[in-house]
Amino acid sequence: MGESILDNKVFNSPLEYSLRLMVILSELEIPLTIDRLATFDFIALYAKEFGVNGSNLHGNSDLKFSEFYSRRNATKESLKMLLFKNVITVICDSTIGYQYLITDQGNTVAEKLDNPYIHEFRLNVLNIEEQFGSIDDVKLIGLIEKKTKEELRK
Repeated sequence: MGESILDNKVFNSPLEYSLRLMVILSELEIPLTIDRLATFDFIALYAKEFGVNGSNLHGNSDLKFSEFYSRRNATKESLKMLLFKNVITVICDSTIGYQYLITDQGNTVAEKLDNPYIHEFRLNVLNIEEQFGSIDDVKLIGLIEKKTKEELRK
C-alpha cells in the first residue's frame, strides 16, 4: 500500500550495483578484483566515514556497516549481469585470481551516466584510489572491519 513502482526494484538491486561498478571500472581503467570493487563501492557510498568526502551518499544510518557483508554477493551477481551484457570482461591472473575490466561498450554506457549522485560517486572513487590505492584488498577489507567494530562499540 502506497509503495512506489521503484520500491525494491531499483534500489539496492543488481541494476544499481551494476551501474556503480561500471562507474568504478570506467574511472579507474584498471582490472579490479571482486573484493576491490565491493570495498571501493562501499567506501564511495560512505565516504565521510573514511575521510574521503564530507558527506555520505547514502546518509548516516547507524546500520551502514552491516551492509558491507552482503555487498560481496550483490557485487558478484552484478558482475555476472555485466559480463552477460558484454560491458565488462574478466581476466584471470595466476597470482591475483579473477579481475574485471570495463569494455569500450561499458565505457560508452558509463560516460552517459550523469547526475549529481553519479558525479559525487565518481569523485569519491578517484579520491579513494588516491588515498587507498596502494593498500591491498585484504588490508582494505580490514579497514572496513575495523570501522565496523568501532561503530558497534558506540
